Amino acid sequence: MATSNVTFIHSFREVAQDLQTRSKVRMEEEVMKDFRQSVTAGELNRARKVVGGLHGLGFERQRAIEYLLYEQEYMELIESGRTLEAINVLQKEMMPRVSNESMAAHETGKLKLH
Repeated sequence: MATSNVTFIHSFREVAQDLQTRSKVRMEEEVMKDFRQSVTAGELNRARKVVGGLHGLGFERQRAIEYLLYEQEYMELIESGRTLEAINVLQKEMMPRVSNESMAAHETGKLKLH
């Protein structure tokens, strides 16, 4: 039997890492990796800090991402029965990030208080 130079790779992460190493092209920038990991770990404050450090997003896009992160925090507070804290997030963090009054009314109308 001939010997093969093929290296068996056991996971998609290893394949991605191997491609990055060989091509010298990053598949995912560190800042985006930090953002993704923060969000999936439920570390919304850290995710907001990462968004604040992103350049080139533009003001409106950054505000939209921040809004969605605060919306997630709001929903988690509601689900855990922390209604007053949720209302505080809604008033102080979410509402200022909505661009116009009709949009604000529409967005807040979708949110449920239990």
